Amino acid sequence: IEMAQAFGFIVGASAALVILFYFIRSLILFIMIMYCVASTTAISTVASVPLEILFPMTLRPVMVPCCGRVPLSGVISASAGAVMALTWFLNRHSPWAWLLQDTMSVSLCIHIMTLVRFPDVKVCTVLLSMALVYDVFWVFISPLLFSENVMIGVATGKGHTWNSTNPEPPTESIPMLIVVPKMLDWAGGGALLGLGDIVLPGLLVSFGMRVDYMKTGSAFCGYFTLLTIGYAIGLLFAMVASILMQMGQPALLYLVPCTLWSFLLMAWSRGELQEIWDGPQWASTLMPTHERGQRAVEGGDSSEMEAAGQEDDSSPRGSVSVGIDAISTGVRGGEREIRERLLQGDRNTAEPS
Repeated sequence: IEMAQAFGFIVGASAALVILFYFIRSLILFIMIMYCVASTTAISTVASVPLEILFPMTLRPVMVPCCGRVPLSGVISASAGAVMALTWFLNRHSPWAWLLQDTMSVSLCIHIMTLVRFPDVKVCTVLLSMALVYDVFWVFISPLLFSENVMIGVATGKGHTWNSTNPEPPTESIPMLIVVPKMLDWAGGGALLGLGDIVLPGLLVSFGMRVDYMKTGSAFCGYFTLLTIGYAIGLLFAMVASILMQMGQPALLYLVPCTLWSFLLMAWSRGELQEIWDGPQWASTLMPTHERGQRAVEGGDSSEMEAAGQEDDSSPRGSVSVGIDAISTGVRGGEREIRERLLQGDRNTAEPS
């Protein structure tokens, strides 16, 4: 994500929210169909990687009409994703449909976080700060301008009442949510968490994990642990505020201070804030090795080409980087690299010492 893209994301999200507020009831069926298609793609790409690692026989290519030869893992995961999406769509009003919806939504979040990365803390800080203002504005301030809560209206599928004194209750709600039923509430209902409240802080968590790997070769002794705990605390604050105020809360109002601010404070205390704030050198080391090599070729940086091509896989940092690169490449459709590495590992194991 670059700085211009960060600004464009907030502007585009605000425009889309206003359009959905006025036309959600007309667009809801189209949104649900696109949600099913996107979640099927996400499940097929996310599930295929662990499937290949756990069951190497799924690396065997099979012939698929109109697609050619594809790994068996891709066929299995895509079929499972399609069945899950279709089952949810046909039974979305059932009391157990939230389980399928949450699985599909989590897969979408994972898929997005494997495709999008922060290049430095500066872009991360700007985007999360603007997202916090965006969330607060559309939850707390929008009722003053639109006479209704725009964010809640879109999330529940109600939208704008168009000055009707007796609006019909919506039969559908927007699916891009994590839904948790209120088991102990006699009135029923459920708690809702938008995917943006997961993805945006999640991008910071993944950035912190990559920094930890490059610094220490482990993700459990630095930024990643702090950010994970901070996210849990922020989510708890949001839930308590929702109960006390008896209204929906902008989750980023609590998540951003508990994650971004704690991350910046730890980086400052370690003397690493300036290093990861600017991020030119980190932008090249915190991306997959094959992307580093490609950028080095385009830029003519021979030292970076050598580092990308001759990374020491035997060191802890090298082995971890290879693992991250393999997962990222697999999720983006580069199954060939994973197959070659796994097959090479099998050959090495089979060779006598």
